[in-house]
Amino acid sequence: MNDASIQIYRYRSITSNNPFIGLRAFLFTAAIEQKWIQNGKLPITGYDPFDSDDETWPPPRRLFSGMIYYKGEMKEIPKGEEKKYERAIIYSLKSIVDRIEKELVDSV
Repeated sequence: MNDASIQIYRYRSITSNNPFIGLRAFLFTAAIEQKWIQNGKLPITGYDPFDSDDETWPPPRRLFSGMIYYKGEMKEIPKGEEKKYERAIIYSLKSIVDRIEKELVDSV
């Protein structure tokens, strides 16, 4: 994905490093520091290819004061649509692991 983002699968695999390639069912998309992938602390378990360049971008994220960030640009959020967008956060290693554990449990 673009913009230092990863997608977390909705389901746990019975065997390690055996993700649900092609299912396209994700819990969420998250921005993370690339160092967690580069140093192996947050390993990539699979690559689910995109159908188009457009799909490589994470969904729009809500910034500050009525703005969203999408495809490398900041744009104004249409009035009344603020809650439609998840808040932009760059996750720490602990917070991304905590969110994965919480949402995997909640999604079962």
